[in-house]
Amino acid sequence: MNRFSIINEIGDLTEQHCRPCDKSPQTVKRKYQAGEYSARTQHCKNECPIGIKLQELGSQLLQISADRRKNPKTEVKEEMSKQKTGPECGLTKKVFLEQLANGETISSIERAWEMKAQTLPYWVGKWGLKGITSEKARMILESWSEDDGTPLLRSTSKAAEAVEHKPTGLIAINESKESEQLKELAAKLRDKNVAHERLLLLNKELNEKLEEMKKQLAEVTEERNNWQSEYATLEEVYSELKQDRDHWKGKASQIETESQLAIAEIKDEAPVVDNVNHPSHYTAGGIETIDFIRAKLTQEEFAGYCKGNVLKYVARANHKGGMEDLSKAAKYLEFATQK
Repeated sequence: MNRFSIINEIGDLTEQHCRPCDKSPQTVKRKYQAGEYSARTQHCKNECPIGIKLQELGSQLLQISADRRKNPKTEVKEEMSKQKTGPECGLTKKVFLEQLANGETISSIERAWEMKAQTLPYWVGKWGLKGITSEKARMILESWSEDDGTPLLRSTSKAAEAVEHKPTGLIAINESKESEQLKELAAKLRDKNVAHERLLLLNKELNEKLEEMKKQLAEVTEERNNWQSEYATLEEVYSELKQDRDHWKGKASQIETESQLAIAEIKDEAPVVDNVNHPSHYTAGGIETIDFIRAKLTQEEFAGYCKGNVLKYVARANHKGGMEDLSKAAKYLEFATQK
């Protein structure tokens, strides 16, 4: 398959399948919907059989282009070898002589076959017919007719028919070639438009991302400034609290020292309370009560008094005074044993 056939097939597939397809990226590319455009592109590349076929044709076209770049003169030589017997319009030496013999001129034949200016004089020279006239054309055709037995000179009606009908075929050929060229140009234009649309889409996406990043940067910068301001405020508050803490710490130390001194003074001044040996409520009046009782009772009476107190304090120890009552019982037992 040559390059023109591939280009024509790509154009046909695109026109017949891709443009009507609702899954084609063509339906969304002008709206710049990035996510949907990418998803549809992936569908065309990996799932759609037409898309896969287009990729294969594109690969073949790229390979042909690469081969042409390696051997740029090969295709030109092949095309020239195919055209070396006459112009591209299909006019042959025989037909030219017939039309010239029937009264046409080189210029009229060139116009009838829709050739570019000075194309036919070039081929006249190449055919070795420079200075040819209608009479010479007839003579050449008659001599050729005698050689091969085939009447090359057509009648005037046939020549007219050739003049009338050949250009129509030529027009069809030219139109076909022009159509191929137009299809090739259209395919290239579509490729460029698609590439351009993709670049525009990519540029739009990049601009949107850039704007979003700028917005995020502004928000982060503003938040950072707020935190810096709040941090400075907190540092001031912390400094003030630290000064207050040091102040009250000194005050607390001072109060603790003063409290300890006051407690020591109170301890020094407070009388010692001894409810066992010398109860304060029994020492008032200048004489302790136990001494007064001992003086008023006999030895046996005092011993009995002491025994009664011993029993009293021992009996109530678990219900009232505890160890203090037991100590008092021991003290009265001491009194009872003293002489």
